[in-house]
Amino acid sequence: MMSLPSLTSIPDLPENCIAHILSMTTPRDVCRSSAVSSSFLLAASSDYVWERMLPPDIHQLLSRASRPIHFSSKRELFFGLCSSPLIIDFDQKSFSLDRSSGKKCFMLSARELGISWGDDERYWRWINLPESRFPEVAELLYVWWLSISGRISTADLSPSTRYAAYFVFKHTNNSYGFDSLPAKLSIRMNDSPRVSEHEAFIHPENAAARRRSALWPREGYGEWMEVKVGEFFTDDEGGELEFNLMETRQAKSGMLLEGLEIRPTN
Repeated sequence: MMSLPSLTSIPDLPENCIAHILSMTTPRDVCRSSAVSSSFLLAASSDYVWERMLPPDIHQLLSRASRPIHFSSKRELFFGLCSSPLIIDFDQKSFSLDRSSGKKCFMLSARELGISWGDDERYWRWINLPESRFPEVAELLYVWWLSISGRISTADLSPSTRYAAYFVFKHTNNSYGFDSLPAKLSIRMNDSPRVSEHEAFIHPENAAARRRSALWPREGYGEWMEVKVGEFFTDDEGGELEFNLMETRQAKSGMLLEGLEIRPTN
């Protein structure tokens, strides 16, 4: 009787085969697989695998960097972009990667946003804050008409991905005018009349506001707060998205606006 050939287990496959298999998974799966065996560890460290984890337009994105970026491997580049956002487009935006999925994340600086009266020194001023990733943030001095908007093309984002958008800000010690009435937040696609809209208080310390049904800001990174504008899905149709924050019923002062962040919801 002929004996059947012994079956090869996956850890016994050639390293290039394992690398090819891993390249079709996710960054999270690649990291987990490195604990399987020494051959998986080698494959999970290869440039072949991590190049597939990077977005297809990574070289074009790197060419937009405000300062040169240095890396010795594609794996180092990937995790560098996960932990330290790359400042691009003459310091007006930042680009990073989601660690678990490799999806693209962007942040539009306050300078990249449309701010009503933003260039009038009676109402807003532009200052440098060491804790911001951008050279300038916008400080609200005094307005009634608070209107902030940002735009991004879905072609810049990862395809077939659910994203959420957040305005990133914090308040000064003498902030006022944010704790009694909620702001309106909305997303619109391609100037469509259809708008996804809700209300949210953008002050973190008001008991009366907490009893209202509006959404609340939650902590972002460091001292910055973030208020969610909404979610959207990047389908095949694509187009330009507009994000808005508006509150026009009371005088207000003391907001520091860093920008608008767009990242996968996971």
